[in-house]
Amino acid sequence: MCASATLRARRCSWRQSCSSVFGHILPDSRRCGKGVRLDCRKPFCLKRNLHLLLPVCSRGEEKASMLKHPELTLARVERFIRNELQPRIWASQVPMQAAVYRPSKPFPPEDAPRQAYTPVQPGYTWGPIWSDAWFRFTAVVPPEWRGQTVCALIDCGAEAVVWVGDDPKQGIDENHREYLVTDSAIGGEEITLYVQATGMNPYVSVDARPMEPPPNPFTFRYANLAVWDREITALYFDMQVALEVLKELPAHEPRRAQLLYALNQAVNAFDPSDRGSIARCRQIVAQTYNKPACPSAHQISAIGHAHIDTAWLWPLERTQQKCIHTFATALRLMDMYPEYKFICSQAQQYAWVKELAPRLYERIKQKVREGQWEVAGSMWVEADCNITGGESLVRQILYGKRFWMQEFGIETTELWLPDVFGYAACLPQILKKAGIRYFMTQKISWNQVNRFPHHTFLWQGIDGTRIFTHFPPADTYNGNMTPRELMYHVRNFKEHDRATRALYIYGYGDGGGGPTAQMLEYARRLRDVEGMPRVTLEFARDFFAKAEAEAKDLPMWVGELYLELHRGTYTTQARNKRYNRKSEFLLRDAEFLACVRPDGLRNYPAQELERAWKLVLTNQFHDIIPGSSVNEVYRDSERDYAEVMAIGERVVQESMRAIGETVNTDGMQTPLLVVRTLPPPSSAQLVEVRIPDGFTPRSVRYGEDVMPVQIVEREGQRFALLEDIGSSEEYSFSVYDLREEGCPEEPQITVSTRVLDNGILRVEFDEHGLIDRIFDYEHRREVLADGEKGNQLQLFEDKPLFWDAWDIDIFYQEKGCVITELESAEVVEAGPLRGAVRFTRRFGNSCVVQTVRLAAGSRRIDFVTEVDWHEEYKLLKVAFPVAVNSQRATYEIQYGHVERPTHYNTSWDMARFEVAAQKWVDLSEHGYGVALLNDCKYGHDVFGNTLRLTLLRAPKAPDPEADMGHHEFTYSLFPHAGSPQDGGVIEEAYWLNNPPRTLLLPAGKPAQRDTEGKFFWVDRDGVIIEAVKKAEDEEAIVVRLYEAYNSRGEVTVTTSLPVREAVLCDLLERDLQPLPLENGSFTIQIQPFEVVTVKLR
Repeated sequence: MCASATLRARRCSWRQSCSSVFGHILPDSRRCGKGVRLDCRKPFCLKRNLHLLLPVCSRGEEKASMLKHPELTLARVERFIRNELQPRIWASQVPMQAAVYRPSKPFPPEDAPRQAYTPVQPGYTWGPIWSDAWFRFTAVVPPEWRGQTVCALIDCGAEAVVWVGDDPKQGIDENHREYLVTDSAIGGEEITLYVQATGMNPYVSVDARPMEPPPNPFTFRYANLAVWDREITALYFDMQVALEVLKELPAHEPRRAQLLYALNQAVNAFDPSDRGSIARCRQIVAQTYNKPACPSAHQISAIGHAHIDTAWLWPLERTQQKCIHTFATALRLMDMYPEYKFICSQAQQYAWVKELAPRLYERIKQKVREGQWEVAGSMWVEADCNITGGESLVRQILYGKRFWMQEFGIETTELWLPDVFGYAACLPQILKKAGIRYFMTQKISWNQVNRFPHHTFLWQGIDGTRIFTHFPPADTYNGNMTPRELMYHVRNFKEHDRATRALYIYGYGDGGGGPTAQMLEYARRLRDVEGMPRVTLEFARDFFAKAEAEAKDLPMWVGELYLELHRGTYTTQARNKRYNRKSEFLLRDAEFLACVRPDGLRNYPAQELERAWKLVLTNQFHDIIPGSSVNEVYRDSERDYAEVMAIGERVVQESMRAIGETVNTDGMQTPLLVVRTLPPPSSAQLVEVRIPDGFTPRSVRYGEDVMPVQIVEREGQRFALLEDIGSSEEYSFSVYDLREEGCPEEPQITVSTRVLDNGILRVEFDEHGLIDRIFDYEHRREVLADGEKGNQLQLFEDKPLFWDAWDIDIFYQEKGCVITELESAEVVEAGPLRGAVRFTRRFGNSCVVQTVRLAAGSRRIDFVTEVDWHEEYKLLKVAFPVAVNSQRATYEIQYGHVERPTHYNTSWDMARFEVAAQKWVDLSEHGYGVALLNDCKYGHDVFGNTLRLTLLRAPKAPDPEADMGHHEFTYSLFPHAGSPQDGGVIEEAYWLNNPPRTLLLPAGKPAQRDTEGKFFWVDRDGVIIEAVKKAEDEEAIVVRLYEAYNSRGEVTVTTSLPVREAVLCDLLERDLQPLPLENGSFTIQIQPFEVVTVKLR
């Protein structure tokens, strides 16, 4: 007969256990084995299944064996671990007395005991976001706990740190709730803990407008003293790890059945009233579990990690607390687990900890010496690699590696960028020339369309440099050290035929405190186990050395590592990106001028410039400059850039005055010093200088030449425009004489609201202010495609599937329009040197004012743009359909350029529907091309014959105010002959971004220096001096140049500076080989896209 009773499995699901063991997410489920579920709704018929329940005994045995019902047995084991073992880990607890102090401003942690605390109970709420709460927890250890290990279990409602005086001992977070108080209690001792809780913003969002947080979003939940039963803990992990290994094995695998049998036997052997049964249970499991992995098992090199975003959903000040919290936790666990090894990059974060928690910093240095802590990464921060300029990438590594060498005596040899949104093809060369041998990321595993084909490979850059590259196959930098994740790592690895090992990175990041005790317990039990890969806890540098030595016939990837995701980061937070571009060029000029000023390096402001550079570098972190942080981050960033601008402008003006004091202005009326830090442009350039009230120059004299001056007014200020005829000389200066006498003027510009014409280009506008025609007189051809309009402002709906600030999804193209509404058109400049027409457009809640300029003798049409932007989920692009046929477009990247398809032939082509570039993009056919230049934009696309630049976005998360308000930027259309190299595109983009520096000088001052001169000469086209700076460690000048045309050959560089020696260096300014120097000249052989650094003494 069938029994009326039924066996019902417990109803549950995967959940976060409120009493989790060291942050572990425990199974509490009806799922048994792999994909097998017990149906709780059907009765279990005893008659039909009696053979499953009857004990089977061997002859002479009285002990029952495990019955043949594996699904039930598996469920039984899971229930035993969850319900019998886990609750016993912290079985004995007593509450601690809690009191809180709410500081109005930060104070030294060692002053915590002297503050006035108010008693509170669990359930106490506090806030607001970004505030701190200091808790004092007190308790007396019960006498009966004598000899026991005692911990404090704490939940303050936010990330927290336990401080002892001025020393942070451990972080408290959702993954690290327990704080070890004593290994062996005396009983009766008083315990007092001071805990700093740091509020973030739990209501922030990444895919929709965030909610407004309540005044008190944080809740203190508990603070208890508890006995930590280490024996039960050990049994718990023995059984839990064995159970998870079992689940990763195929159903037919003998090893699976053997483990299940042993686990069931351990359940049978456990007796809660007999402490000796714990050891017997552990022995039963060990006898079956402790069998080595097979000889050919994959080798995993595991390193603990806590990826801390320098800023993201919190401002920099909160990151500093995250660093203290995480680093203290790592050190605490190192003391408990001597085998534990931890890696951490980003020199900026160490610099913060050194300043804010010096005792913690010294303990980190000790762990580095003891071989448990690995400093890594090589950069100042984990920087974005799409928007960051070439020289900035060099400085990231220069300052990062110098920090490690000065502070720890270690030179890092890897670039550690697990979370950056794409990697420019210039990087391999930069890394090699900075002494970096290895590159690691996992971000490309996030690709939206195509799966990247390699994990261990050689990456070749635009210049041909190759670097050993590894993508950890677990596809994460926040691993949890579970058998499931380790087996995914093995199954996913794509180079098993030519490599035997891969890197595994585990630990919670961003305030999660890094690895947990549970992860380290798992690691101990997964080192060498049958059915699993071998796991070795070791430094990343040891992994790279071994992997490189063992690997054979590695595949190669040529060109950029493009991330098929987060394409909106080329555009979001446009003001921040503009500040970055302006700061990079400002510091370039500041360093250059501080080196070439007459008094040499004696007054070089090294500390000021380093301060400015480090502010720029910090703000190039891969969630700041891409625009993916909260609003508070950009308030801080704006303040930082203001300081950078102040430092840079001060250095520039002081250097300009020093140069001006040495030039001869005798006989001049109003001398104007013009200094150029660039190679010569491809077409005529104008100089613009602000003039004082009451002075109206009408001409300018330069040697025997007299030329007209044009006066323009802007924002209540007056400026003089003059042609910079001295610009044909690179890296030079000239002194012009502004005069009030007129000169014969022949109109060189035709201008009306419908036409701009300088005799080289003719620009015609239609009734909507769109460009109807651009005619190139010199080449007798139309620039725009037949029947198409130029300067189309295109407005699209921009609602990505997820990641508001990060993503532009391809379907944005399906819903958009061209803005044709024209409020007004007026001529604002009418020559003789420049003509300009201003167009005003209103749409939605926004307004665009564009001044279209064309200068005499120039092939560049400038679109000086101001936008008052107040849209939601909109994307603004500008489009130029041009009369050019090419299947590939050329985009500038750092130290060179790359070609990308103009079609969607393959999924790889289509995935690159939005790409990053620096100052220009070009579409050329044989003999002719058109370039689109910009002064602060990075998002581009070229499809067919249409060049487009992405101008603005309007995402609402994580910053609902992103990009709202006023914007200023300039883009330019530049038709040219030949290729981008032949047509001068590269040089023209430099001049758009970095026009000459000017300074009005006092007249009538005789001096030794003539009214013109050069600082440097470069005798090969396409070789550009990118940086001139003081050497870091000696009184010498560093000159960094690069080959921009993708050509090779001999180049001679000459300087007028008083130098006696030239030395070829690496990017860290270490001498490589001397160069013959004669009359200020040295000659080198330069390779395509090569970056060369020379030190002049």
